[in-house]
Amino acid sequence: MRVLVVGGGIAGISAARALLRWGEEVIIVEKEEKLGGLMSQIANCSVSFQTLFPEIEGERNLRIFTSARAEGSVPTSVLPMP
Repeated sequence: MRVLVVGGGIAGISAARALLRWGEEVIIVEKEEKLGGLMSQIANCSVSFQTLFPEIEGERNLRIFTSARAEGSVPTSVLPMP
């Protein structure tokens, strides 16, 4: 299944990480030039962008679009978490 994650902040990156672990193909769309949201600006945080992003960086089932936005409508489905 291909999953679109809108937003590349801490929540979006965490969702992408979980989806990748479940073997899903993930697309992140972020409106800013870089990922991380406000978390990328916090230097001393125990769960930070700097610790989460390296875990997904380089994943072959991950595509990231920055300075972008999602438009249109797509068929959706909601599945229970495994």
